[in-house]
Amino acid sequence: MDKKQQTALTQFVSQLSKKQLQDFAVSAAQITPSLYYELTAQSGKLDFKAEFNDIKQTIKTTIKKHVNDEGLWSNSTVIVVNELLLADLQRFTRRGQQGYYAYAFHGILFVLLNAGKIQSTILPFDDTFKTTINTALKKLTALVQQIKDQVNASTKQNMIQETLKIFNRKIWDGKEKTRYKIISSIIPLIPESMLTIVTQTMTNSIARISDGGYDGYIGNDLPDAQAMEIIIKARLKHHFGRIDQARALLDKNLDDSNVRLERVKFALNDKDYQLAAKLCQEGDWRNMSWKDIWQKQLIQIYSTTHQDQDLEKILRRRLLTNNTDAYQPLKQLYIRQNKWQRIRSDLLKDCQQQLTTENNAFVLNIEHEYAKLLAVIADTSYLIYQYTPVLYQQFPEEISQSYYDYLIINDHYANKAAYKRVGDKLIYFAKVANPHQALTWISWLQKKYPYRSAMQEQLMSTRDNIQEIIEEAKQTPS
Repeated sequence: MDKKQQTALTQFVSQLSKKQLQDFAVSAAQITPSLYYELTAQSGKLDFKAEFNDIKQTIKTTIKKHVNDEGLWSNSTVIVVNELLLADLQRFTRRGQQGYYAYAFHGILFVLLNAGKIQSTILPFDDTFKTTINTALKKLTALVQQIKDQVNASTKQNMIQETLKIFNRKIWDGKEKTRYKIISSIIPLIPESMLTIVTQTMTNSIARISDGGYDGYIGNDLPDAQAMEIIIKARLKHHFGRIDQARALLDKNLDDSNVRLERVKFALNDKDYQLAAKLCQEGDWRNMSWKDIWQKQLIQIYSTTHQDQDLEKILRRRLLTNNTDAYQPLKQLYIRQNKWQRIRSDLLKDCQQQLTTENNAFVLNIEHEYAKLLAVIADTSYLIYQYTPVLYQQFPEEISQSYYDYLIINDHYANKAAYKRVGDKLIYFAKVANPHQALTWISWLQKKYPYRSAMQEQLMSTRDNIQEIIEEAKQTPS
């Protein structure tokens, strides 16, 4: 609902009598059961056991309905179940805001567990539920921050015990960073009296993983579980005010990159930027993933401490090794130093010589160097789709010709999938460039392939869609 609709609804509701509102609420809740729970929650009388049972039953029914007899999940099943879990996550988040702290905590763990089960046992290579897991962890962390001073010791103990059960589930085997994020998210709730239980649980988990033959060594790095245990223990020591002990624990294990990164974060928190930079510089730069992390950390440090000379060096090095996220920060640095106009031409030349074609095109687009961008596209036609919206107004003939030659005629396969692709490309061109030109191309194709019935059918459907685009444009004020 947009703001205009919200305003109109507010005005409408304000004109209703109390009796009219009551009648509407009752009838609407009968049609939409979830509204019943929202209304009772808002009034402080939520039957959370009934709501939770309904949520569990809905998930069970949805999976049973969409999964086939062999237990296989289609793309549509993944989407439906994931959207259901995300909606439940939002609902539990609202319950936390409404004061149902223990219930909200339990609910978020429920979503986390179910997303973990699905990813681990059914869809191990699907990132959809991995994203849902990370979202649930963020919601859990936020809820803990909200309630850490609001719940009593007994409730905290129950929450911690429930979390440790989730932590111990085998679904996280091989996903140790996720497993330990679960513990990390509840650190503000942990009293010193439960420290032994938490640390022993982590130790037992590592022993179980080791017995199962888990091997997480990469170079000098510790296995993920062992590294994460050190990190969590350091965070716990910091939580209980033993800051020197936390630093010392990390310092003993700096050969592991994950531990080193945690030590960098401690140094940044202490505003010890010199140490943070030194730790990054002495990290493992042979591994490309860690090289990227250390570069980004150093960029943050140099930016914060205004070390412009070092910042320029690392941004240039990052940009010219095809990391275009460094371009705008580097440009802004030169502008701040009043060097941009003098350096711009040479930098663009360096980009042309050292960047990939795609990344050079990205830079030219940012700089509005459209003639140069057109020349790049002339040599690499596969970029025409991406840059048609940018270039068509200035170079309509050239872009039209390239678009038709490469994206329309070049997709010459005689099958329905190819015809659908051509139709989609024609509609895209109609939306971002010229619908009348797209209609002309349709006429050409209809004459060129009169006996391809499937193609003719697709072209007629595409023509109808483009005609709708033209009519909508006529009705839209210019």
